[in-house]
Amino acid sequence: MKQDFDYNKLTPEQKKQAQELKKTAEKYRGKSEKELYAELERIRNSDGGKNITPAKMRAFRQKVAPMLTPEQKRKLDSILGRLEKENSHSGKK
Repeated sequence: MKQDFDYNKLTPEQKKQAQELKKTAEKYRGKSEKELYAELERIRNSDGGKNITPAKMRAFRQKVAPMLTPEQKRKLDSILGRLEKENSHSGKK
């Protein structure tokens, strides 16, 4: 079931988060899937996996999915799938 994203229904805090997300998305616009994956790996490795856990990745995907195009969703799912697969091999949850 597709959820529609209505910016006007957001709380002020959610609007702030949406603007930050948009700014972050613009930073990575045009990057290849490989480049995006490498950046996520760099972030994840820099903090020992404390901030980018599989559960947080799934929650992030649910939050941003309504704002993404089908192609963006495909790329995100591919990247998150790779990260989750690596986490399952390393024993992280």
